[in-house]
Amino acid sequence: MARHLVLLLSSDDQRREAWHGSLRGAGHHALHAQTLERALFLISKVRPSLILAEGSLEDGRVLTLLHELRGHEPLRQVIVVVLGDVTAEEQEHIASDARSHRRPVDAHVRKIVDEFLKAA
Repeated sequence: MARHLVLLLSSDDQRREAWHGSLRGAGHHALHAQTLERALFLISKVRPSLILAEGSLEDGRVLTLLHELRGHEPLRQVIVVVLGDVTAEEQEHIASDARSHRRPVDAHVRKIVDEFLKAA
């Protein structure tokens, strides 16, 4: 049985598949989306332990998702890790949000998941 459910948000198919494989190897279950619309749909149906997201998806910036999540009480505790480049505005927003964090896009996904789920 999977230890945690992780939502992967990336518009890059190869990156998403690499993340998925790494997490599956660690015993986690992963769902993925390449659009904000799909991400919001999945979040409305399941409560992930962690969301790993690139700075932008096919239909918008992840900052939009962070704003949406802030208003939903059950999801306020979900940790969101944004990987890769973000704008100065997004960096400020992430830094001010206790459950959002930023890591380099080439960070080892398995280590990120372990780090944040251990602390949860």
